[in-house]
Amino acid sequence: SNGANLLGAMVQLYPGLIRQAVLLRGIQVLEQPPALAADALAGTRALLLSGARDPFARMAPALEQALRQGGADLQAETLPAGHELAAADLAAVQAWLA
Repeated sequence: SNGANLLGAMVQLYPGLIRQAVLLRGIQVLEQPPALAADALAGTRALLLSGARDPFARMAPALEQALRQGGADLQAETLPAGHELAAADLAAVQAWLA
């Protein structure tokens, strides 16, 4: 999750640096995210997977909204899991990469 948090922040702070990312249990960690232009993240593709029982999942929608507003091609899913990784994560990532 901390890797996802780092990547989510980097995508917002340095548009164009990261073009593809899988964000497992990522949340919005930036207290003051930059105001991104509607096309700032065009060409950036991301998968955001949250766990339905993850106590941090309530903070994932802010990251999802920021990435979408910046124009990222974002697929966001909530899986039947907690903060831990589950078999559903592997299946979702494999399908997204295919």
